[in-house]
Amino acid sequence: MGKFKDGTYEGSAEGNGGNIEVKVNILNDKINTIEVKGSGETNGVSDPAIETIPSRIIDNQSYNVDAVTGASKTSNGIKNAVKNALTQAGAESEFSIRVHQSEDVKENRNEKTKYTSSTKTNWDYESDVVVIGDGAAGLSAAIEAASNGGSVQVIEYTANHLSSNTALSGGVYYSGCTSIQRKAGIEDSMKEWRKYIDAVSDGYADKDMMDVWQKEAPKNLDWLLDMGVKFPQDLMYMSGNELALSNVTKPVPRGYITSRQSGSEMSDVLYKKAKELGVQFSFSTLAERLFTDENNVVIGIKTNKGDFKANKGVVIASAGFSRNKEWIRSFKPELSTGGSFGSARQQGDGIRMGMDLGANISNMWITQADTIGTQTSDTMWPCMVIAIWKLPCMFVSSDGKRHMPEDMYYEYQAKEIAKQDGGFVWSIWDQSITDKGGQVITVPAASDGCENEIKNGYFKKSDTIEGLAKQIDVDPETLKNTLDHYNEMMRNGKDTDFGRKTGLKEVIKAPFYAAKTVPAACDTAGGLTINTDSQVLDLWKKPIKGLYAAGSTTSGWRGKIYQGSGTAISTAICFGRIAGKNIMKD
Repeated sequence: MGKFKDGTYEGSAEGNGGNIEVKVNILNDKINTIEVKGSGETNGVSDPAIETIPSRIIDNQSYNVDAVTGASKTSNGIKNAVKNALTQAGAESEFSIRVHQSEDVKENRNEKTKYTSSTKTNWDYESDVVVIGDGAAGLSAAIEAASNGGSVQVIEYTANHLSSNTALSGGVYYSGCTSIQRKAGIEDSMKEWRKYIDAVSDGYADKDMMDVWQKEAPKNLDWLLDMGVKFPQDLMYMSGNELALSNVTKPVPRGYITSRQSGSEMSDVLYKKAKELGVQFSFSTLAERLFTDENNVVIGIKTNKGDFKANKGVVIASAGFSRNKEWIRSFKPELSTGGSFGSARQQGDGIRMGMDLGANISNMWITQADTIGTQTSDTMWPCMVIAIWKLPCMFVSSDGKRHMPEDMYYEYQAKEIAKQDGGFVWSIWDQSITDKGGQVITVPAASDGCENEIKNGYFKKSDTIEGLAKQIDVDPETLKNTLDHYNEMMRNGKDTDFGRKTGLKEVIKAPFYAAKTVPAACDTAGGLTINTDSQVLDLWKKPIKGLYAAGSTTSGWRGKIYQGSGTAISTAICFGRIAGKNIMKD
C-alpha cells in the first residue's frame, strides 16, 4: 500500500491572466501526469510556462522548481495550483523540495577563454554549426545549414522556441511583389517598392543589403507558405508608412498576418522543420563567450552548460539590447521613459561577443521599430495597437488635452509621445473596443476584458470620464471637455484640431478605460555590421572568419524610418538563410 492514494486531483491558483486550473495524477507515490486544463493566460507570453513547468515538476518530483524567464506569474500560478492539488492527496510536503534549474544562469565573463588551441579536445558538444538564438533568424539559419548537410546545434537562453521576438510578435511578414498580392489582383513592382524603401531609409539602410533583401523577401514568403505558415489574403494590409508617402509612390499593402495573428505560427513551423532536419536544441542556455583559434577563426562558444565546438562556425542571432538599460540610456535615451515588449534576454549578448573579437558596430541608435507600448506586467510593455489598427481612441497628456493625431504612423507617435510632459500620454478608449478582445488593444494581447491589467493597476476603468480622470490624476473637467470636443468632431467626421483621418468614431460607450502609453520597442536594430553574405565584419570591414550573424543582433537592414511591420522578421529570415547556406561553404 503506497503512502498516497492513486488518483487524479484538481487544484487552482491565480496566474498572470486569471485563474489557472490543473489536474495532477498520482501513481505509485509519484507525480505521474499534470494537465493544465484551463487558464486565461496571454497566448505567446505564457505558453513557455504552460509547456515547461508541468514537465519540470514531473522530472524533479517537486512543485518547487524555478519559474520560466519572462513568464514568472504564469509559472508560479501553475506551481501553486499543483501544490493545492497535492494537498488534497495529503502529499504536498512530499513534493516540496526546492529544485534549481539550469535556467538560473550565472554569467562568468571574467574567465579568459577567448583564445584556445585548434587542438582543444575537451569540448562538451560538437557540431558543424552552432546557432545562438531560436527566433526567425536563428531557425532559418539552422534549417539552411542542416539542409546543406550540416550538423547543427541551436542554443537558446529561454525555456523553449515560443519565447523569441518572432513568437511574441503579431505575426506579420513584410514584402512587396508577392504571390499573395498577385492573387488578390494588387499591382506592385520592384521599382515602386524600392522608391518606398529608399524614402523611409533616408540613406541609413545598407544599400547592398536592401538589394539582396528586396530580391529574396518574396521568395522567402513562398518558402514559409510551402512549409505550412498560413497568411490569409484578407489579413493583408498596409503595415508601413505608405499612405504618408503617396507622393513618392502609389500605396499598396505589403504586410501579411499569419492565420493565428501571432508570430508563434511562424516559430512553430520553423522549429518543426528544423527538428525534422535533425537540428539539436539546448534550451535555458546562456552564450557567454566565443572561442577562436590561434588564427582568430571562430571555432566554438562557451555557455553556462559547457563548451560547444563549431567545426564550420557560429551564427549569432541572439537579438538586440532593448532590455539593457545602460545601453538604452547611451544610444536611445528617448526610450528610457518606456520599455520593451521583446523576448526576455535582450541585453546585447551577441553584439558584445562580436565586439570582443573586434567586430564593427553601427546604427546603435536605431530600434527595430519606434512604437508605443503600455505596461501590463513587471517586464512587459506590449505594443498599444488600438490607434495602429485605426480604431477609435484618444491620446491625452498629463494636462488632460490632446496634442497629436492618434493615427500617426507609430514611428512618429513614439517621438511625439517622448516630447510630452513625463514622456507619456494616456490612451483613452471605451467598452466597444474592449468588447473586440485584447488582441486589438495590445500585442501581445491583453487579457479578456482587460481584467488582469486592471486588477494589477496597469489599466484604469470607470463608468464615467470624470471618474477615470481622478484615477489617472488629470483634472476631471478638462478631460471631460477634451472628450466632448473630440466626440463632436468625430460626429462631424473631421478632426479640425490635428487632422486625424482614420478611426473617426466617438469614444462614448461606458465604461471608459485608460492606459499609460510610452515609447516602446520590441528590440533594437543596431549592432554587428555584416555584409550581404551575413559575415560579421571587423573594424576594417573585413570578415571575421567563422562568424556570421542575422536579425536584431545586426545593423543595416532598416533605415531612419521602419519600412513596415513585419520587416524585422522578413530581413531576419533573409539573412538567416544566407548565413546558414554560406557557413556550410567555409
